[in-house]
Amino acid sequence: AAPWAPWIYRALVLLVIACPCALVISTPVSIVAAIAAAARLGVLIKGGLYVELPAGLRAVAIDKTGTLTTGRPEVVGVILQDEGDEATLLRRAAALEARSEHPLARAVVAYAADRGIAVVAAGDYRAVAGKGGWGVVDGEAFWIGSHRLLAEQGLETPAIRERIDQLSASGRSVLAVGTNSRVCGFLAVADTVRAGARESVR
Repeated sequence: AAPWAPWIYRALVLLVIACPCALVISTPVSIVAAIAAAARLGVLIKGGLYVELPAGLRAVAIDKTGTLTTGRPEVVGVILQDEGDEATLLRRAAALEARSEHPLARAVVAYAADRGIAVVAAGDYRAVAGKGGWGVVDGEAFWIGSHRLLAEQGLETPAIRERIDQLSASGRSVLAVGTNSRVCGFLAVADTVRAGARESVR
């Protein structure tokens, strides 16, 4: 006995060739088959019109956060600006961010903890809405925050601006750390790419 699947398919092909009525029937059958096949792969299509639309696409926009990336920012770089060492900069940054609930702040604290740096919250912490915050670490007032907070301290130089622009251009959020008289360094934070992002886009 011959297998059913290939012969049913061949019979349908014969009907389409032999009878114009079958051609009319084949169109909705094809659309339903396409929607069903997509559903099995986890893709929901609203209707037949949308099955045909991709043929005319010239560009595709994909939501990044949580789709191509994990949605959890991580510290990907520590850049020293004045004398000192990376551990000290991280300890001060984490001390300031320990008092904040911002996702970038949690990324800094987690990064410091992963490197065995004891995180002790800064004293006299004061948040600066949308910019960062101030606090006392090692008996000295430090701030951590965005480029805007840095600029407000009057500490921006062409070299510092160029460094921040370079980091930002590579898709990283930049957190500056400093006092009212100097910039100590920068932390580059980025949303990490999912392991299967390349395959998803393909």
